[in-house]
Amino acid sequence: TEELQGQLEVLGRVLEEGLDHAPWLTFESLKKSAAFDDLVLPGHLQRAPIEPDRADFSVSAPNWLAKLLPGAADKHAERLSAADAAFSEAMGQHAAKCAARDVDVKKHKDEHEVKRLEHVELVSQHNAEVEEFVAKYRAGDPESVTSYCTLMLEASRYPDDFPQEFRVAYTPESKQLVWEHDLPRPSMVPSEGERNAVSTRA
Repeated sequence: TEELQGQLEVLGRVLEEGLDHAPWLTFESLKKSAAFDDLVLPGHLQRAPIEPDRADFSVSAPNWLAKLLPGAADKHAERLSAADAAFSEAMGQHAAKCAARDVDVKKHKDEHEVKRLEHVELVSQHNAEVEEFVAKYRAGDPESVTSYCTLMLEASRYPDDFPQEFRVAYTPESKQLVWEHDLPRPSMVPSEGERNAVSTRA
Protein backbone atom coordinates (compact mmCIF):
# COMPACT_ATOMS: atom_id res chain seq x y z
CA THR A 1 0.00 0.00 0.00
CA GLU A 2 2.79 2.42 0.84
CA GLU A 3 4.52 1.63 -2.44
CA LEU A 4 1.33 2.27 -4.45
CA GLN A 5 0.63 5.46 -2.54
CA GLY A 6 4.15 6.65 -3.23
CA GLN A 7 3.70 5.95 -6.91
CA LEU A 8 0.54 8.05 -6.98
CA GLU A 9 2.31 10.90 -5.20
CA VAL A 10 5.15 10.82 -7.75
CA LEU A 11 2.67 11.01 -10.62
CA GLY A 12 0.86 13.85 -8.90
CA ARG A 13 4.06 15.86 -8.61
CA VAL A 14 5.21 15.49 -12.21
CA LEU A 15 4.47 19.09 -13.19
CA GLU A 16 5.69 20.52 -9.89
CA GLU A 17 8.92 18.52 -10.02
CA GLY A 18 9.42 19.45 -13.64
CA LEU A 19 9.14 23.15 -12.89
CA ASP A 20 11.32 23.00 -9.78
CA HIS A 21 14.10 21.06 -11.50
CA ALA A 22 13.71 22.39 -15.01
CA PRO A 23 17.01 22.20 -16.91
CA TRP A 24 17.04 25.81 -17.99
CA LEU A 25 19.20 25.63 -21.07
CA THR A 26 20.71 29.00 -21.78
CA PHE A 27 21.73 29.79 -25.31
CA GLU A 28 25.28 30.23 -24.07
CA SER A 29 25.28 26.68 -22.71
CA LEU A 30 24.59 25.40 -26.21
CA LYS A 31 27.96 26.72 -27.37
CA LYS A 32 31.21 24.79 -27.25
CA SER A 33 34.56 25.88 -25.90
CA ALA A 34 37.54 26.32 -28.19
CA ALA A 35 39.87 25.20 -25.40
CA PHE A 36 42.10 22.34 -26.45
CA ASP A 37 44.27 20.03 -24.36
CA ASP A 38 47.97 20.85 -24.28
CA LEU A 39 50.34 18.56 -26.11
CA VAL A 40 51.61 15.66 -24.02
CA LEU A 41 54.63 13.98 -25.56
CA PRO A 42 55.14 10.22 -25.26
CA GLY A 43 57.31 9.24 -22.32
CA HIS A 44 60.44 8.55 -24.37
CA LEU A 45 60.29 12.03 -25.89
CA GLN A 46 59.64 14.03 -22.74
CA ARG A 47 63.34 14.29 -21.89
CA ALA A 48 66.31 14.96 -24.14
CA PRO A 49 68.97 12.23 -24.31
CA ILE A 50 71.58 12.53 -21.59
CA GLU A 51 74.83 13.98 -22.87
CA PRO A 52 77.92 11.78 -22.31
CA ASP A 53 80.09 12.76 -19.38
CA ARG A 54 83.73 13.29 -20.30
CA ALA A 55 84.72 12.02 -16.88
CA ASP A 56 83.39 8.58 -17.82
CA PHE A 57 86.11 8.40 -20.50
CA SER A 58 89.02 9.59 -18.39
CA VAL A 59 92.26 7.63 -18.24
CA SER A 60 94.26 7.45 -15.03
CA ALA A 61 97.89 8.43 -15.24
CA PRO A 62 100.34 5.58 -14.57
CA ASN A 63 101.83 5.45 -11.10
CA TRP A 64 105.53 5.91 -10.50
CA LEU A 65 106.19 2.20 -10.74
CA ALA A 66 104.39 1.78 -14.06
CA LYS A 67 106.33 4.68 -15.48
CA LEU A 68 109.54 2.71 -15.02
CA LEU A 69 108.33 0.02 -17.43
CA PRO A 70 109.51 0.28 -21.05
CA GLY A 71 106.93 1.93 -23.35
CA ALA A 72 104.73 3.10 -20.46
CA ALA A 73 104.43 6.63 -21.85
CA ASP A 74 103.44 5.36 -25.31
CA LYS A 75 100.83 3.02 -23.86
CA HIS A 76 99.38 5.83 -21.77
CA ALA A 77 99.20 8.05 -24.84
CA GLU A 78 97.40 5.25 -26.74
CA ARG A 79 94.87 4.90 -23.95
CA LEU A 80 94.29 8.66 -23.95
CA SER A 81 93.78 8.62 -27.70
CA ALA A 82 91.36 5.68 -27.47
CA ALA A 83 89.39 7.41 -24.71
CA ASP A 84 89.16 10.58 -26.80
CA ALA A 85 87.92 8.56 -29.77
CA ALA A 86 85.33 6.76 -27.64
CA PHE A 87 84.10 10.04 -26.22
CA SER A 88 83.86 11.57 -29.69
CA GLU A 89 81.86 8.55 -30.88
CA ALA A 90 79.56 8.80 -27.86
CA MET A 91 79.02 12.50 -28.54
CA GLY A 92 78.20 11.69 -32.18
CA GLN A 93 75.63 9.09 -31.13
CA HIS A 94 74.16 11.57 -28.66
CA ALA A 95 73.86 14.21 -31.39
CA ALA A 96 72.11 11.69 -33.65
CA LYS A 97 69.66 10.77 -30.88
CA CYS A 98 68.93 14.45 -30.22
CA ALA A 99 68.34 15.10 -33.92
CA ALA A 100 65.98 12.09 -34.16
CA ARG A 101 64.14 13.25 -31.06
CA ASP A 102 63.77 16.76 -32.49
CA VAL A 103 62.20 15.27 -35.62
CA ASP A 104 59.74 13.18 -33.57
CA VAL A 105 58.88 16.10 -31.28
CA LYS A 106 58.22 18.37 -34.27
CA LYS A 107 56.02 15.66 -35.82
CA HIS A 108 53.92 15.40 -32.65
CA LYS A 109 53.69 19.20 -32.35
CA ASP A 110 52.61 19.55 -35.98
CA GLU A 111 49.97 16.82 -35.61
CA HIS A 112 48.72 18.40 -32.39
CA GLU A 113 48.49 21.81 -34.03
CA VAL A 114 46.53 20.39 -36.97
CA LYS A 115 44.05 18.77 -34.57
CA ARG A 116 43.80 21.98 -32.54
CA LEU A 117 43.04 24.07 -35.63
CA GLU A 118 40.45 21.51 -36.76
CA HIS A 119 38.85 21.68 -33.31
CA VAL A 120 38.81 25.48 -33.37
CA GLU A 121 37.23 25.44 -36.82
CA LEU A 122 34.54 22.95 -35.79
CA VAL A 123 33.78 24.92 -32.62
CA SER A 124 33.60 28.15 -34.61
CA GLN A 125 31.14 26.61 -37.05
CA HIS A 126 29.05 25.14 -34.23
CA ASN A 127 28.90 28.42 -32.31
CA ALA A 128 28.02 30.31 -35.50
CA GLU A 129 25.12 27.89 -35.98
CA VAL A 130 24.03 28.52 -32.38
CA GLU A 131 24.11 32.28 -32.98
CA GLU A 132 22.00 31.80 -36.10
CA PHE A 133 19.61 29.58 -34.12
CA VAL A 134 19.31 32.22 -31.38
CA ALA A 135 18.58 34.94 -33.92
CA LYS A 136 15.83 32.84 -35.50
CA TYR A 137 14.39 31.95 -32.09
CA ARG A 138 14.19 35.61 -31.06
CA ALA A 139 12.62 36.44 -34.40
CA GLY A 140 9.87 33.92 -33.64
CA ASP A 141 10.84 31.31 -36.18
CA PRO A 142 8.44 28.38 -35.43
CA GLU A 143 11.01 25.65 -36.09
CA SER A 144 13.61 27.29 -33.84
CA VAL A 145 11.11 27.87 -31.02
CA THR A 146 9.84 24.29 -31.11
CA SER A 147 13.39 22.92 -31.35
CA TYR A 148 14.50 24.79 -28.25
CA CYS A 149 11.41 23.79 -26.25
CA THR A 150 11.86 20.20 -27.36
CA LEU A 151 15.41 20.27 -26.00
CA MET A 152 14.03 21.47 -22.67
CA LEU A 153 11.43 18.71 -22.53
CA GLU A 154 13.93 15.99 -23.49
CA ALA A 155 16.23 17.10 -20.65
CA SER A 156 13.44 17.18 -18.06
CA ARG A 157 13.04 14.65 -15.26
CA TYR A 158 10.26 12.05 -15.43
CA PRO A 159 9.21 9.16 -13.17
CA ASP A 160 10.24 5.67 -14.21
CA ASP A 161 8.10 4.27 -17.04
CA PHE A 162 6.54 7.70 -17.62
CA PRO A 163 5.89 8.24 -21.37
CA GLN A 164 8.26 10.65 -23.04
CA GLU A 165 6.37 11.02 -26.26
CA PHE A 166 5.32 14.59 -26.91
CA ARG A 167 4.61 17.07 -29.67
CA VAL A 168 5.39 20.77 -29.65
CA ALA A 169 3.96 23.41 -31.99
CA TYR A 170 4.31 27.18 -32.07
CA THR A 171 2.06 29.71 -33.74
CA PRO A 172 3.99 32.92 -34.43
CA GLU A 173 0.83 34.98 -35.07
CA SER A 174 -0.56 34.39 -31.59
CA LYS A 175 2.82 33.60 -30.01
CA GLN A 176 1.31 30.53 -28.43
CA LEU A 177 3.21 27.36 -27.73
CA VAL A 178 1.21 24.13 -27.69
CA TRP A 179 2.63 21.09 -25.94
CA GLU A 180 0.95 17.71 -26.18
CA HIS A 181 2.38 15.03 -23.92
CA ASP A 182 1.24 11.42 -23.73
CA LEU A 183 -0.18 10.46 -20.35
CA PRO A 184 0.88 7.34 -18.42
CA ARG A 185 -0.74 4.05 -19.35
CA PRO A 186 -3.69 3.11 -17.14
CA SER A 187 -1.68 0.19 -15.80
CA MET A 188 0.86 2.64 -14.39
CA VAL A 189 -1.74 4.36 -12.21
CA PRO A 190 -2.74 2.18 -9.24
CA SER A 191 -6.46 1.75 -8.77
CA GLU A 192 -8.33 1.91 -5.47
CA GLY A 193 -9.14 -1.76 -5.82
CA GLU A 194 -5.51 -2.69 -6.19
CA ARG A 195 -4.58 -0.77 -3.07
CA ASN A 196 -7.41 -2.43 -1.11
CA ALA A 197 -6.36 -5.85 -2.37
CA VAL A 198 -2.81 -5.24 -1.25
CA SER A 199 -4.06 -4.02 2.10
CA THR A 200 -6.29 -7.09 2.53
CA ARG A 201 -3.49 -9.53 1.73
CA ALA A 202 -1.26 -7.73 4.18
